[in-house]
Amino acid sequence: MHPITMAEEIKAGYQSYIRTTFPVADESLRSDIHTRVDEEGMLWRGPLLSLQRPYVRDAQTLAEQSDDLSLHSDLLTAGATPIGDKPQAPFGQWKLFSHQREAIAQITAGHNTVVSSGTGSGKTEAFFLPVLDYCLRHRGPGIKALILYPMNALANDQYERFARYLAGTGVTFGRYTGDTPEDEERAIKDNKEVRPEGLCREAIWYRKEMRRAETLPNILMTNYAMLEFLLLRKEDRRLFDEGLRFLILDEIHTYAGARGVEVACLIRRLREHIGKLEGELVCIGTSATVRGRETEAVARFAGELFADTFDSDHIVMERYEDPDEPEDPYLPPEAAIEPGELEGLHNLEDAERIEAFCAKHLGGEAAIERARWEAQQELPKLPKEKQDPIAELLGALLSRNALFRAIERILGEPCSLDEVTRYLATGERPERMDSPQADNGKPLRPGANEAYLRREVEAYLLLGTRALLGGDPLIRPKVHMFWRGLQGFWRC
Repeated sequence: MHPITMAEEIKAGYQSYIRTTFPVADESLRSDIHTRVDEEGMLWRGPLLSLQRPYVRDAQTLAEQSDDLSLHSDLLTAGATPIGDKPQAPFGQWKLFSHQREAIAQITAGHNTVVSSGTGSGKTEAFFLPVLDYCLRHRGPGIKALILYPMNALANDQYERFARYLAGTGVTFGRYTGDTPEDEERAIKDNKEVRPEGLCREAIWYRKEMRRAETLPNILMTNYAMLEFLLLRKEDRRLFDEGLRFLILDEIHTYAGARGVEVACLIRRLREHIGKLEGELVCIGTSATVRGRETEAVARFAGELFADTFDSDHIVMERYEDPDEPEDPYLPPEAAIEPGELEGLHNLEDAERIEAFCAKHLGGEAAIERARWEAQQELPKLPKEKQDPIAELLGALLSRNALFRAIERILGEPCSLDEVTRYLATGERPERMDSPQADNGKPLRPGANEAYLRREVEAYLLLGTRALLGGDPLIRPKVHMFWRGLQGFWRC
């Protein structure tokens, strides 16, 4: 699958949909509308490319840091429920990302915190572990943590993860959404899912069980719309009392505008209901869209949303490892890659084709032979299941390639393909980027043919997704597209 091609195909399909959904008889008007629809920025933006860089990871395990973080001993042995046939290490054996450890330290200390890091960076674990620690220290029924998700799909996904993490701990949890059945009888009658076999005993499945004083869950997952009902209905208001310690909002950047005002008012009603005003709840937000220079603005936004005080020092940001600079970099000659050659890279399992392409466009046979030798030195050090000769060869080849490293630097933040090619041809970075460029603006492909350069960038990204270095992915490319709908046209 070629993600850039796929994004263009989706865009073309959307253009066709708009044209057929809003037919216009007037030829002049139709031409004007089609021209405007085709312009980027009206109905879509992108595709934008970025690379997920590796996060800074602690050298010590969580168990080795447990005294500094004051974690309960039972937490260190939890989380080992297998995923299918694949065993999982308990929390105590985890080596956390630095932003996770920082968030855990702040939350266990009782500070209101916003965790802002990318997708797959462990934001959930950053708040889950201190919540679990608190629940282990304060056992017994009663909601101690309330987690609000902007949509049920996120709550459903997290429910499965919580089931694995909490199995055997005695810490209970429940998901209260519109899909949650009243009891087994009503579930069958209303064609809703009954309690699955094999679900851990810590999971509270039915609403009736959640309302019983003796089986109140310790952690409740819901959404802001359902929380409105829970605070209105007499039988559900009893769920919340002064025992609530944590209020967590996932994806807080979605609570802007009218929805943000509605949720802010809802949080104030919740606070009034349980009798906990400013400073008496630990408020936590997560987001993947905050940039480093925006921490003070985020602190103000979170304070207004939660009706509490957030310190800008408690906005936890991801930290990335610095890429290793190659000792002996090389710059291959400008590549004249034809469309058919790029199409051939869509099958990244064809080792012979990949080697032939690299020999022609990425530095010649000498570079290939050196990379092959380096890969052969690395392969015996790896577990058998991670030994992939062609992937290690690509990793050794690309890690020394100056053009590939330049692409890697510019895609530290999302860029369009045009911005990447402009950077390589002129050395100019987009104005929105803060960090200075490592090569002092020296263009690596001055005067290059735009079409060839564009295909060259696409080839490097495709090969980079296949490359491994020491058994780990060399890069993790991501493609972003932003869309908006069209309600209709008006002619004035």
